[in-house]
Amino acid sequence: MRKSGEKMAKMAKVDYDICSDALFVYTGKKANDSIELGNYVIDFDADEKVTGIEIFDISRMLMVSKSKFESIKDAFIRVSQAKSAIYVMVLLKLVEGNQIVDKELHFSIPKLQKMSVLN
Repeated sequence: MRKSGEKMAKMAKVDYDICSDALFVYTGKKANDSIELGNYVIDFDADEKVTGIEIFDISRMLMVSKSKFESIKDAFIRVSQAKSAIYVMVLLKLVEGNQIVDKELHFSIPKLQKMSVLN
């Protein structure tokens, strides 16, 4: 049973910039504003729902070589909220040889006035 405020992981789109080692995971919905918090930039729409997250230094965070991010098979994102924080899970399915390997990144960000849960 899911807790109140928890959403199932949704299929996401991804872009990776190997030069800056930045991964952008997004829903495809238009962002109206964004907030930068440490290694993350969080985008949200007019309804204040999170629509995307840019993650800097992603290869270091997941301990994966940069070249592996050029072969992302699928990506999923789950955003849930509590009173004081938003919890994010990003699941990447990376191709390694002839296998698909799951890499997950979990983090929380303080809930600000202009942030809500992913649509």
